[in-house]
Amino acid sequence: PKHVGGADPQSPTLLTTELERPNGIAFEPSADASGRHAMWVSECCQGHARTCPANTARWVRFLPAGDAERADGRHYVRDRMVSWSRAGGGGGCADGFAMLARPHRPTLLIGACPMGVCVLDTSLVGAAAMKAESRRPNG
Repeated sequence: PKHVGGADPQSPTLLTTELERPNGIAFEPSADASGRHAMWVSECCQGHARTCPANTARWVRFLPAGDAERADGRHYVRDRMVSWSRAGGGGGCADGFAMLARPHRPTLLIGACPMGVCVLDTSLVGAAAMKAESRRPNG
């Protein structure tokens, strides 16, 4: 059988243990000088841990590990985390998302979140980078 990227399906490689409830994954369309892509992972924050409060949209960016980190068994290292909490509660968590490459402009992360649909400019960090669209049917 053929394996994607040489990965053995009988013994998968654990890339990170930093997230308690990862809920989605995507890779940035552009690669670094060595041809590797940064990885984004959403985390489903529903109040299960003090570090992951309910009603929080959270995405974490991991960069491909350098030689020193790979020597320690790590394949990716955490680069940044973007969290945005909805004031006043409401259910849900960061869910399915995709990366949208735009020529000569920053890549956008577009995903489901507790507020509706969130759009994140990946070149920025923090709440200023995100816009949420929440539309409810009339009636």
